Amino acid sequence: MKLPIALLVAAVAPVFVHAQVFYSADFQGTVGSEWSNTTTSTTPIGARKFLGEFGLGNNTVSLGLSGLPAHTDVTFAFDLFAIRTWDGNGVGPGDEDRFRVSLGNGVTQSEVLNTTFSNHTSQLQAYPDSLASGLTHAPRTGAAESDTLGYSFNAIPIIDTVYHFSFTLPHSDTSFNAVFLGTLNQGLTDESWGLDNVTVSVSAVPEPSEYAAVAGLGLVGFALWRRRAARA
Repeated sequence: MKLPIALLVAAVAPVFVHAQVFYSADFQGTVGSEWSNTTTSTTPIGARKFLGEFGLGNNTVSLGLSGLPAHTDVTFAFDLFAIRTWDGNGVGPGDEDRFRVSLGNGVTQSEVLNTTFSNHTSQLQAYPDSLASGLTHAPRTGAAESDTLGYSFNAIPIIDTVYHFSFTLPHSDTSFNAVFLGTLNQGLTDESWGLDNVTVSVSAVPEPSEYAAVAGLGLVGFALWRRRAARA
């Protein structure tokens, strides 16, 4: 005789965890103190409010969160706005327009992105590969949107791209930290970047009461199965 469904559910349910969004920000309202820089802008097309613009030099922006529930891993997602004349790999070493992301708990960090982007038809980019790979790709490769934000530069009427990213990594700490580093070599009105639609999701470990409920369901199912087996 086959085991009842309730018993089968009880046998496998404990291996599942609950994915839940712990934090999200679309920057439509006031930006919280969890961000190291609270500058916001609104796009010329669509009036999309975002965190930025950030530009010339090594601009570091960080997100720091605490109070995460018990979990086994974290998924971090965001949109990058690459605005105006990003030059990708440029004409040589040190001339790249580069973007880097590190994730961790504020003490131990893992770099999950280190690459270049190009909005110029004449300049190649590293993305979707890393800059260290030495591989190159056509401008705007992998972009979720092109020329949708409304930014212009001199004779170029619209020049911008949007990239969507999602990274999942093992993580069980109660704190989470994300560090963004844009390395651009021209002024803010020439090239800049911003962030939008940031989410942090965790695979929360079930509470003991949930295990108890599943175990109880299993016991009921097993009792019913034994009774039917005895009658048979």
